[in-house]
Amino acid sequence: MIKINLDLIMLKKKISSKELAQKIDITPANLSILKTGKAKGIRFATLEKICEVLDCQPGDILEYQKEKAISPEKTVYQQVFELVNAMYNSLSEQADFDPDVIKTLMAAGKYLNEKKMPPQVIAAKTVDGIVLANMSNKSKLDQTNSDRLNQLLILSRSEGYKWSSVGPDSF
Repeated sequence: MIKINLDLIMLKKKISSKELAQKIDITPANLSILKTGKAKGIRFATLEKICEVLDCQPGDILEYQKEKAISPEKTVYQQVFELVNAMYNSLSEQADFDPDVIKTLMAAGKYLNEKKMPPQVIAAKTVDGIVLANMSNKSKLDQTNSDRLNQLLILSRSEGYKWSSVGPDSF
């Protein structure tokens, strides 16, 4: 990526955009496009005039920077898998926790591994199963797992996915 440092050089040389545009014979609008890095290119003649007026080198104005490698965001599948896995690990350690919730999380893990249905469907069915188990008052989620459940609910509706609640037994 080419970074334009024209603003910095102009500031150091104490010259306004209007004054520079007049001295190099381009419009203030075109100078603005150049300064903001929106220009697709620059003529050597224009670059030469800028360097002459600002008493600088082309390398003072133009700087090459390697683009930082951006790690791809996690997919919906990865997010659902991480949430289900975290909930299972957290809740399965509790001896008295509702086995229906554990079964729901295990079924979700199985279907995530098989990749036979969209992760949004798995998230929705997991939310349904856990909510039904909690409604029977057999168990209560702690705040961390409640937050995870809310995240699953959000993911179940992600990427424009529409679902209808069918219950946990329909996995």
